[in-house]
Amino acid sequence: MSAGFIRFPKSRLKLGSSWSLNSEREVPILGIVKYTEKYTFRGTIKRSGQDAWHIEIRAIGSDKLSTKGNYYLNPKNGSLLDAEIYQEIMTEIPQENGAIPAKISMTARLKPKSGSI
Repeated sequence: MSAGFIRFPKSRLKLGSSWSLNSEREVPILGIVKYTEKYTFRGTIKRSGQDAWHIEIRAIGSDKLSTKGNYYLNPKNGSLLDAEIYQEIMTEIPQENGAIPAKISMTARLKPKSGSI
């Protein structure tokens, strides 16, 4: 998953349209992870006073990585208005006598710099 970049299907989107993509990425701590991204078009809403396409994402990478969030795109040109992404990584922390499980959670809020689009 590239933050702020969505690969759309070739077919025209309608309210509730969903599409999935399989991918492989290197994730810090986990190494190479294969995962499936599922996107759903939730419609056009008002966001920060302007129309925005609302695209929901859910992604699963084995049992060690999950992502969920929402992208808000400019319907005129598809550029990112903002996004909220939550990611969880399950890993282990090495100890002298083995390893202990650990859950790492991260929330990212993406917004382009003013004037960058």
